[in-house]
Amino acid sequence: MINKMYENLIDGLRRCLAKLSSAWLGASIAILVVTFILWADFSYGYFLSQPHWLTALAAIVVGFAIAGAIAGAALIMLGVLSTIPRFFLWSLAVAVYLIWIGFDGLSTDDAMSLAWQILVPTALIGAGVGFIACNGWRTSGYFLRIISLAAIGVGSFILGAMVVALAGDGDAVVFPHDASSTAVIAHSSLPNPAFAGNYVVHRLTYGSGLDKRRPEYGSTVDIITTSVDGSPFVDNWDGWAGWWRSYYWGFGPTALPRNAIVWHPDGDGPFPLVLIVHGNTLMELNSERGYEYLANLLASRGYVVVSIDENFLNSSWHSLWQGVSGTHARAWLLLEHLKLWREWSNDSTSHFYRKVDLDNIALIGHSRGGEAICLAKTFNRLPCYPDDCTIAFDYGFAIKSLIGIAPVDRQYDPEGIPNRLSNVNYLVLHGNYDGDVRAFQGSAQYQRISFDQDTPWFKSSVYIYGANHGQFNTEWGRYDVWPLEAWFLNVKPLMKPDDQRQIAQVYVSAFLDITLKGNHGYRSLLQDHRVGKNWLPSTVYITNYQDGTYRYIADFDEDVDPTSTTIKGGKQLGHYLSTWREHRVCLKYGCMDTDAVFLGWDAAVGGGTPRFAVEIPQGSIPITKDSSLVFSMADARTEMDVEQVIDLTVEVVDAAGQSAKLPLSHYSGLQPSLPACVWKKAFFYCGMASDNVYQSFAFPMRDFLTVNPNFNPENFTTVRLLFDRTPSWDIILDDIGFRPY
Repeated sequence: MINKMYENLIDGLRRCLAKLSSAWLGASIAILVVTFILWADFSYGYFLSQPHWLTALAAIVVGFAIAGAIAGAALIMLGVLSTIPRFFLWSLAVAVYLIWIGFDGLSTDDAMSLAWQILVPTALIGAGVGFIACNGWRTSGYFLRIISLAAIGVGSFILGAMVVALAGDGDAVVFPHDASSTAVIAHSSLPNPAFAGNYVVHRLTYGSGLDKRRPEYGSTVDIITTSVDGSPFVDNWDGWAGWWRSYYWGFGPTALPRNAIVWHPDGDGPFPLVLIVHGNTLMELNSERGYEYLANLLASRGYVVVSIDENFLNSSWHSLWQGVSGTHARAWLLLEHLKLWREWSNDSTSHFYRKVDLDNIALIGHSRGGEAICLAKTFNRLPCYPDDCTIAFDYGFAIKSLIGIAPVDRQYDPEGIPNRLSNVNYLVLHGNYDGDVRAFQGSAQYQRISFDQDTPWFKSSVYIYGANHGQFNTEWGRYDVWPLEAWFLNVKPLMKPDDQRQIAQVYVSAFLDITLKGNHGYRSLLQDHRVGKNWLPSTVYITNYQDGTYRYIADFDEDVDPTSTTIKGGKQLGHYLSTWREHRVCLKYGCMDTDAVFLGWDAAVGGGTPRFAVEIPQGSIPITKDSSLVFSMADARTEMDVEQVIDLTVEVVDAAGQSAKLPLSHYSGLQPSLPACVWKKAFFYCGMASDNVYQSFAFPMRDFLTVNPNFNPENFTTVRLLFDRTPSWDIILDDIGFRPY
């Protein structure tokens, strides 16, 4: 019936168009003439440079003929397709399109590949069953019965194999060698920061009191709060999806509730205040509950911890997946919550009167929340909303510390400018098996944080082998994508959920003790994960660290001259290198806002030992025997070599020519890239792409003095890297400098 309707429609159109055959002929000739002229013009610069004009003309004609042949082949294919029933083609188009948009975590190529893997065997089964059902078993004929059964059998076998493959966790991987094991670092003598503190923890909720979905913010809420108008910051809360969202929650963008769970110590205080904000997932989940493991720990150690509900901004099946805000709305709502805490701290009738230390505030954000906390820090100092200055801001909170957990980056740029921060402590954690935020986007924000000279502010990044996106939140778990896509995720290499959360507890607790309580003994953990090896689960960590005491001699951002240095009067020198260029450092998706020097070498080429040096005028910066040479380095290759440890020689030279050498592995070998096959190999090509992740190195001058006591750090002039310990490789080098201790 449906096929007949299609055929009648097409036949009618053909009859109408046939009456205009002469017009079609004229249009065709005109198109060919103009195209030939254009082709000859396009080709003029190349083909007419041939030795003879006849050769050039022949080349133009042949090129045009090849295009005609390709077009003819395409028409033949279209002719074949025209014999296929329209209803089948329509069904196929609908299925491919829905799989493409449904599996939004996949690239277009992977989504199309998956569509064919599912739809071809499905079509075979349907064809076999449909033929037999419509024609009857006995009347179908022996040969056609065999064909039908074969189609059903092949399709069933393929789909069965897919089900078996999907039933498993995925593909095992060979655990990479830990390059940091080349040196033994003394463990901290401090207590494990993940141990519970001495405070009894109490839990309560605050919210609108009107929430019809969750009683903790509705009928059983402990503290009732007023709602706020978020309409200037919220996008896409309109149309049918917006109507459904408002119906589901019972409110619209003009009345966003301030809901949260609070864990607080039993004591007089005042206690530092920590706000946690989740990211985007299904709005029907209670994502804010997923950080209780962190909140309980921190509250027991003397922090007031608030996990904020922003689920109503998230995606949903009911509203066709789409969330209703960028990270700017989430940032603004965070600051509106801080307003409540300012009011309560100054209200003698409040439960939290004088119990909160508003001079020590930290924000923790996961996923989209990880960018929101950085935007909140920016909004906090602005007089008005960057997109509309008629909306005044009056915040000015003492936000000292930011923690990004697998954050996104640049979903919102204030006035179109990447968000830059200064003089704030920053920690970012990210897993290499993150199936949602698959690039280390938090490292881009890390690069955009700067400090005034000789200040205690610092930033630290921790890249974790085997960690994913969701296990940092107990409500999200092992699957980083929507339920259908989750079947295709490769979760076998993931670390245990409790181990991943243990890492978060250790780092978050230590970072906050440093930045909000002044316990600087834990700073060494943020500089080098090996200091806490007895506290942390066994895996590979790549850590990077910088603070306001660092003085740089080469950060490669000063100009386009590869031989110049950050220090005036210095120079950079390279010898026997296969690669030497300054270039923007890029992630799997997008680039960081920093340049670095890319260096490659191959000892087999010969000529001498490959090397790279930075020379500065004597006395350019203060260096003593207590100083340390520091730099950041990354593997420039993106494929994994599980056995390779990248090593080289670090040499320092003074003005008298006295030098001292140490192997890079004296501190740590350079960790090779840690790519991840996020999807199961049975269904997708696994390119094993990796981010170039920076690793910090710090060489005390005293270590060089043990090699050559005559070397004088105060007269330092040159640092030289000799690529003599790994035959060939490619690296990225950045931020060469000194710290005073």
